[in-house]
Amino acid sequence: MPPRTSRHTTKSSQETQKIASDLLKKLKHKGVICLYGGLGAGKTTFTKGLSDSLGISEMRIKSPTFTYIREYETPSHKIFHVDFYRLEGKEHAAVAMLEEMTEREPDLIIIEWAEHLGKHLPEKRTDVHIHRKSDEHRDIHIQHHGLESH
Repeated sequence: MPPRTSRHTTKSSQETQKIASDLLKKLKHKGVICLYGGLGAGKTTFTKGLSDSLGISEMRIKSPTFTYIREYETPSHKIFHVDFYRLEGKEHAAVAMLEEMTEREPDLIIIEWAEHLGKHLPEKRTDVHIHRKSDEHRDIHIQHHGLESH
């Protein structure tokens, strides 16, 4: 099945978060979301939109660059927010971390810098490419892999 795609342009962090919230509703609050984009592109802002729609305050969401993984739980959801930025060239470590998280059966795994997984990306996933056009403008390209239509 070929991947389904959509494209969006946002003019504020609130619009970026709304795109994320809408995406999560379509995914029924489950799955793996891989985020791509350079430093400052808006990956953590997108994650705040995802988490807010699950009832996790955006104020709690911090980039896990130095901790690699942040785990968030609500009474109804378990979420892992992962940042593989510092694992460039250490694909084996990124793969091991993903396997460990998957075994814990979270509702959602959000992966920043997913390209560091190399060829080991999950078959069923949603890729979100964020391109920073200016301080507030973003182009967002969403591509679903191996997922049923919603």
